[in-house]
Amino acid sequence: MNNISDIVYENASFQMVCQRKHTHQEITYFLYVIDDYMILTQELNSQQPKYVLQLNLEQKIYWIQDRQKITQMGFESKEEMKYFDGSCEEFKQLKRLLRNRVMYKDVSDFYLPMKQLGRGGSSRVYLVMDKCDKLEFASKNVEKRYLKEDGGFEALFNEINLMAALDHEYIVKLEEVYEGETTFYIILEYLKGSSLHDLISKGIIQLGWDEIKSIMFAILTAVAHMHSLNIMHRDLKPENIMFKKLNDINGLRIVDFGLATWQSAATYPFPKCGTPGYVAPEIANLKDLTFKYDKICDIFSVGCIFYKLITSKDLFPGNDYHEILKLNKKCIINLDTLNIYQTPQSAIELITQMLQPIPHQRISAKMALDHPFFTGTFIDRKMKFQSSKKQVNTNSKPWQTSTFKTEKSDRLQLPEIKQKSRQRDDENLDEETPRMRIPTLNSPRLAQHAKKKNLALAENSPTDFPKKSAFKKFSTQDFDPLSPETQSPDSGRINFSNSPRLIQQNLIKRKFTYSKFNQQRQQAIYEVDDEQKH
Repeated sequence: MNNISDIVYENASFQMVCQRKHTHQEITYFLYVIDDYMILTQELNSQQPKYVLQLNLEQKIYWIQDRQKITQMGFESKEEMKYFDGSCEEFKQLKRLLRNRVMYKDVSDFYLPMKQLGRGGSSRVYLVMDKCDKLEFASKNVEKRYLKEDGGFEALFNEINLMAALDHEYIVKLEEVYEGETTFYIILEYLKGSSLHDLISKGIIQLGWDEIKSIMFAILTAVAHMHSLNIMHRDLKPENIMFKKLNDINGLRIVDFGLATWQSAATYPFPKCGTPGYVAPEIANLKDLTFKYDKICDIFSVGCIFYKLITSKDLFPGNDYHEILKLNKKCIINLDTLNIYQTPQSAIELITQMLQPIPHQRISAKMALDHPFFTGTFIDRKMKFQSSKKQVNTNSKPWQTSTFKTEKSDRLQLPEIKQKSRQRDDENLDEETPRMRIPTLNSPRLAQHAKKKNLALAENSPTDFPKKSAFKKFSTQDFDPLSPETQSPDSGRINFSNSPRLIQQNLIKRKFTYSKFNQQRQQAIYEVDDEQKH
């Protein structure tokens, strides 16, 4: 056990009396939780306690129950289990206090699995019920064998520590963490609603300016909280915005902290990461992997979400991974099309400040919350762009979050394309610098003409209306659908697809045609999954 000196018992956040049964007698212990330690001593205020446990995710705590009441707490010391008897109510308080700071054992003693909600490359998500309170939660089960390489355990523990620090109404809540022989069980808040991606693409709810303001205010409030703790998400996108209830934009939650990191970290894990189409240009164009960019990178991603809320279109449209990433890296932004959607001037001003290519010119989340857009009253736009439910191609598989691995040339690893074409694109990319075009006209006649002719409002604009593709634009697939039951919005999907095991050194590059994709959907999905896994 760890030894500490100068123990200040007055600083204890919790204390209780418990007993340990020995062969011939029962010995009383005084248990204290002080800072990052749990201390058990046979004498009050002893500076030489019998047991000192450091509270971290490598520490395992056992709970013994009898008829749904905790009767014992235990831990391993010198390769021997030590169990202590005590009050059930006090043990419940201790369990709540230690949650997410240590690993608990024997998850089946506390939770009953109800049904499988989804699955990913190395994890499965189940709907579980608390045996005591009968409340529903989502359990993400991560197999240990997928975490043995590429710092998988460290990355998972980092994600848990970050989520434990983020106790906020607009961030998914981490309840408890359990460890089994082969699996980690991450108990999460159960979200019954759909993702923001589904809400937009399927037209589940018609979004007027009041709804857009509500969603943006919630996202920015959560981001401001993260940034106040020097935490950056690095993968904000519509797929990672979920809702607590069905068909209700209240109860918004930001999920998936697999790529999140502390800005104060000596080096960033997976420094070149994110989702093409939403990643900040300073990350997409990163060459020096030791460079520490700022948490303001999240604001650019929120700006891309804002644009999609208004237009239902991607800021960087493209038919494949390489095309979208190329546009994202160039970051030539044309906001003229916002006029077609009757966008108020205050909204245009806010999104312009969020999408500045130069990081230090971007507005912060805290300042954005005070922007006049959130206090203004607007005549709501017509719903002609969202009045009918869009037909979604269910045969398509959204692109997953990428961690951009670099080779000798520092070129991003991309699906196979013709070498000459890629070389020409990269040369052109170096010649162009990020820039933004802000709307200067607000003419209904011009907007009507642009819509009729399917043209953008600026010459040589990268935001020309793209042709529909058989693919979704790089949105993360939560988990592969299992059955009609789990495909419903009530499936309670939790979007945590960025598990550390998906980050591999080499990619298996496979190609398939659109016709093959439509005819053999399941096989195509497996091929994309293989590409992400390897």
